[in-house]
Amino acid sequence: MADLAANSRLCPDPAICRLCSVSAFERGVWAAQGTSAAFTRAPSPLRIARSNGERHRDLGLNGKSTVVTGGSRGIGRAVAEAFATEGANVSICARKAEEVSAAVRALEARGVRAFGQALDVADGAALGAWVTGSAGELGGIDALVCNVSALAVGDNA
Repeated sequence: MADLAANSRLCPDPAICRLCSVSAFERGVWAAQGTSAAFTRAPSPLRIARSNGERHRDLGLNGKSTVVTGGSRGIGRAVAEAFATEGANVSICARKAEEVSAAVRALEARGVRAFGQALDVADGAALGAWVTGSAGELGGIDALVCNVSALAVGDNA
């Protein structure tokens, strides 16, 4: 681990970094190793926002186009909603058409363009068509989150 002075250049606000970017577990592990955990990495903007009592912080995603596989529920849905909250247009895919439709409606209700398609990502042709359709609907793709299990795809997809 680098020393405190070298790492302080990474952190825009050392007080926040010390309080919320490094977990108690990480501090304990690094203390046991004889290193300082105070400035080991820059805090995420969302952690900064939470520590300041804000709902979210502008991550510069407004107007960007994002695609999320497995975006109709769970972590994928949370990621898609976070993108939409930041003003990014979102395309999702999942296997169940009714869940995709519900998620797309919820994303559109946040004031962004949303596109969704029911498909199995193990079907390479369907996946490619969704990515192409997403780029067409959203005017390109700026970010991709592959949220489906590697077990769903296999070795030859």
